Amino acid sequence: MESYRELTTRRTEIGTPMPLESFGMDPMFGLDDWCRHCGTARSDQWGSLVLHSWKRKRMPRGWTTKHGEWLCIDGEAASVVAEAVPDVRLEPVMWHAGNRGPCYQVVPRIDQRRWFSDSAIAGAALRRGHPSPGRRCDACGLFRWFPVELDLLPLDEVPGLEDPVVASPEVYGDGWTYLRHTVYRADLAEVLTDATDGELTFEPAGYPRDPIDPLFL
Repeated sequence: MESYRELTTRRTEIGTPMPLESFGMDPMFGLDDWCRHCGTARSDQWGSLVLHSWKRKRMPRGWTTKHGEWLCIDGEAASVVAEAVPDVRLEPVMWHAGNRGPCYQVVPRIDQRRWFSDSAIAGAALRRGHPSPGRRCDACGLFRWFPVELDLLPLDEVPGLEDPVVASPEVYGDGWTYLRHTVYRADLAEVLTDATDGELTFEPAGYPRDPIDPLFL
């Protein structure tokens, strides 16, 4: 995990994924590849993020959306990123209303190999102060761990990674909150920071942070 970074600072909650009734999941994952009870995707994203526009004079260079915190960059930044890191997946964002011009989502691949043992996550969840390690969805049967930060987990157990953006196979959250730990290869993280004029910044994966950091919860 030494060659990977976590997103730390960014403009947040800009743009609403559409349609509202699926929190934007239907266009990205189809009707059957996500659970409508807990909101968890069952597969890698294959469709486009659809956003409702927002009332701002200027589109930010890089930001995350409401309901899912999907990472997006504007068209100019995307051109720089695509040239510098050709193996990154940039998916065009579609506009539901009020076209704000070209922008792209930086799409992660969900790793299929376990990053952490059950005992490691359960111990971290209890140290984090959760009353139990997690909860199983009544509809799809998926067990979601209550949120814990990467710095509380044994990063030396994570298998070797190569993709530019990788999401953990383990799922965290509660209610309709659906989270995976997402890490960015160091070369991509550096380019994203430069291409967005510092609106996106990164720290080494597992950097210590406050346990109530709103970037995670």
